[in-house]
Amino acid sequence: MYKTKILKQSFLWALFWSITLFSYGQRSKVTSGAMAVQDQDYEKAIQYLQEAISKPELLEQKDLAKAHAKLGQAYMGILSSGKKELIMKYPNIMTDAYNAFENAKKFDTDKKFANELKMGFAVLGPLFYQTAFELYKQKMYIPALDLTDKAAKIFEEQKNPNIYGVFLLEGYCHAGANDSTKAAFSLEKAIKAHNQNPPKEPDPAIPSAYALLGRIYASTNDYENMNRVFTEGKNKYPDNDEIRKNEILIYATNPALYDKALAKFEQDVQKNPNDELLKMAYAQLLESKDINKAIKVYESILEKNPNNKDVLFNLGALYNNLGKEKYDKANKSSDNNEYKKLIEDSKSDFRKALINIEKSYQLSENASVQDKKAMLKALVQISTLLEENEKLKTYKAALDGLK
Repeated sequence: MYKTKILKQSFLWALFWSITLFSYGQRSKVTSGAMAVQDQDYEKAIQYLQEAISKPELLEQKDLAKAHAKLGQAYMGILSSGKKELIMKYPNIMTDAYNAFENAKKFDTDKKFANELKMGFAVLGPLFYQTAFELYKQKMYIPALDLTDKAAKIFEEQKNPNIYGVFLLEGYCHAGANDSTKAAFSLEKAIKAHNQNPPKEPDPAIPSAYALLGRIYASTNDYENMNRVFTEGKNKYPDNDEIRKNEILIYATNPALYDKALAKFEQDVQKNPNDELLKMAYAQLLESKDINKAIKVYESILEKNPNNKDVLFNLGALYNNLGKEKYDKANKSSDNNEYKKLIEDSKSDFRKALINIEKSYQLSENASVQDKKAMLKALVQISTLLEENEKLKTYKAALDGLK
C-alpha cells in the first residue's frame, strides 16, 4: 500500500514537471520571438511566435497577449521593410497583422501592450484604406469591402476624424457592386460623420457623395429621400454644380417626375432668374410641351450669354423643327396662299436655325468628333433646304473631313 502511494506521488510529480517544462518551452519561444522582433529578424520571429501560440493551453494569458502582440509587430516589420519578395511570402500579411493585434487585445486584460497595439492599429488603418482604394479602382469591390470594414473598425475605435473617408469608399464599393441599399447606408454614414467633424479644408468628395446618394435614391424611386439629399447638399454647397446637375438630369430624364419637374423648375427659375444651368434644364423640359415657350427661355439665356454654344445649338434645333413642321404642312396644303405663307415661314425658321447652329459650330472647336458631326449634318440639311449652295459645299467638305 505504501509502495503504491509512493508510485502515485512520483507519477504526479513527473506529470507536473513535464507540464512545467512544456510550458517553459512555449514561453521561451515567446521570449525568443520577441527578441527576434527587436533584432528585426521578422521571419524568425514569426516562426517562434506561431509555434508558441499553436498550443495556447500551455501559455498563460499574459504570454498569449505578448505572443500575439509581437507577432503583429513582426508582420508590420515585414510590411514596412519594402522588400517585395519577402512580403509576397505572406499574401494576407495585413489581415494576419490585424488578427494578431485583435487577439493580443483580447488577452491583454491588464493593458500592458495597449500602447503598442494602438500604434500598430494606427498604421494598419490607413494601409487597409489605401489598399481598398486600389482594389476599388480595379473594380474589385468585394475584396475592397473586406478591407474597408477593418479600416472602419480601427478608425472608429481610435476616433479618427477621417473615418468619413472610409465610409465614403465603402459606399462607392457597394454602388459598384450594385447594392443600392448598402451603398446608401454607407454614404449616409459618410456624410453624417463628415458634417459632425468637418476637416479644416473643404473636401470635394462630399458634394460628389451627395450627388451619388441622390442618384441612388432616384434609381430606387425613393424620391422623398432624393429630395432631402439634394436639398441638403445644395444648401451646404450652393456653388457646387455637380449636385445641381445631377438633380436637374434626374428630373429632366425621368418621365415619372416630368410634371413635378416642370412645376419645380418654373418656380426655381422665378427665384433664380440668372441661373443659366437651371434655365437650360427648364427649357429642355418645355421642348416637349411648349416649344415656343422653350424658345423664349433659350433666347433669354443668350441675351446675357450670347456665346453659350449648347443653348445656341438647342435653339437652332428647335427652329429647325418648327421649320420642318411648317414645310411638311405646306406640302400637304391644297390652298396656294396657305402654301406660300407656310413656305415663307418655314424658311424664316430655317434661317434662324442656320444662324444659331453655325455660331454653335464656330464656338465648338474642342467638341468631340461625334458632336461636330451632328452639327455639320444639321447645317448640311438646312443649307440644302435654303439653297445656300456655297455653305452647303463648305459644310459637306467639313463633314467629309471628319470621316
